Amino acid sequence: MNSKIDIQHYTVDFDESNAIVVAALYDNVFAGSCHCGIGKNIMSVYNFSVHPDYRGKGVAQKMLNYLIDCGRLAKKQSVTTVVFKDNAAAYGCYYKAGFRIVKEENDTYLMGYQL
Repeated sequence: MNSKIDIQHYTVDFDESNAIVVAALYDNVFAGSCHCGIGKNIMSVYNFSVHPDYRGKGVAQKMLNYLIDCGRLAKKQSVTTVVFKDNAAAYGCYYKAGFRIVKEENDTYLMGYQL
C-alpha cells in the first residue's frame, strides 16, 4: 500500500441507524469516499467512489481494507455491497479485496465479505 494515502472516518447517526462516512486523502488531497451503513450483523457499503485522477493508486483497496477492519472491530458478520453487472472495474475492485457474489439479480450482484 502507498503510504501517501490517509483514511479518515466520521460517525453519523441517521434516525438511530448508525453509519460511517470514509474519506480518502492522497498527499492531503481528497481522492475518494464512501458511506457505510451499520446494521445489527452487517455493514453495507454505499456510494463508493474514487476520483479518476487517483484510480489505480491503491486508494480503493485501502478504503475497503479500512471498512473490513471496522467491521471486525464492531464484531459484525459481514460487509456487503451491490455492484452493477456492467461495472467490471467495481466488481474487480471488490473481488480483489475478498468480496464474493452472494446473490445475483437481473442487473446487479450482491457481494459480501465474511468476517
